[in-house]
Amino acid sequence: MNHAHPTASARGLRRSLPLLLASGLALLSACSAPASPAASAAAPASGAAAEPGQPLTLQGRLVLRGNAPHEHPVLQTASGETWQLKGLSAEQVTQWQRQNVEARGQPGPRPAAGAVPSMAPPQLQVQSIRAQP
Repeated sequence: MNHAHPTASARGLRRSLPLLLASGLALLSACSAPASPAASAAAPASGAAAEPGQPLTLQGRLVLRGNAPHEHPVLQTASGETWQLKGLSAEQVTQWQRQNVEARGQPGPRPAAGAVPSMAPPQLQVQSIRAQP
């Protein structure tokens, strides 16, 4: 049998260890650093900045996220944003599921800085919903 000399593999590990540590630290700092305010604030799909207390109109596809019985409706915009829709009845969700819609309502509080958008999407308290024109 041909076995590598243990000191040769230990030497290789010692050479690559600083590179592995540096790579890991760079990845960790990139993942944990809060995004800039412009990058972390989701821009409304309508193109206008969402002002607190001002109604917002969004267009996109209504889909369900999660698993039964913990499903919740979200709106996926053409730009890739996801908004959690609040205040819809079960009948409305069933009617509009997998449809392109226009939802108007009050934006909820923004996710905390550095929050993963897929884990805490912005919310819209829906006042009206209709087929997308």
